[in-house]
Amino acid sequence: MHRLDRETSGCLLVARRPSALRRLHKQLRDRDKDLQKRHLALVAGKWPRYLADIQAPLERVERGGERFVQVSERGKPSQTKVRVLEVLNGCTLIEVEPVTGRTHQIRAHTAYHRHAVLGDLKYQHDDEREQWKQRGVGGLCLHSRSIEFEAATGHQVTIVAPVPDPIKQMLCGAKFDPEIY
Repeated sequence: MHRLDRETSGCLLVARRPSALRRLHKQLRDRDKDLQKRHLALVAGKWPRYLADIQAPLERVERGGERFVQVSERGKPSQTKVRVLEVLNGCTLIEVEPVTGRTHQIRAHTAYHRHAVLGDLKYQHDDEREQWKQRGVGGLCLHSRSIEFEAATGHQVTIVAPVPDPIKQMLCGAKFDPEIY
């Protein structure tokens, strides 16, 4: 009923019946408070706490046969809420809630503010990505941690996916329990 970028780990919600798909799409489209998606991301550097609500329009572009998105006045309105969870050695663990659901939204918004998601092949500079690779970060550090929605019965349902490596390794290395996030 929604999508994740190819390299993103975590929760993916699939509807078994068309009626469920319509109901969930309506919650998603209406930006209903009953449907919430939360992601964890490790981003380069120290994320500024004041940057909690990113509202920057995103436009799809193609350059050299590769597609990506960038902040542009010609883009579609896009909003991402960010909360700092932990500041680690050279990076920050953030909780991210995409209010809108644009392609590569989290990755493009964090990179635009010069704090790219670690391990990002599209939006992180090659030299920075290589430095993190040498520190053990060998993949995109973006994880769909949880999805909460209202079921047909009216009950709130929350799905949570365990924190994967390399995010888990970075947190454990800094003496944090990855499961508390």
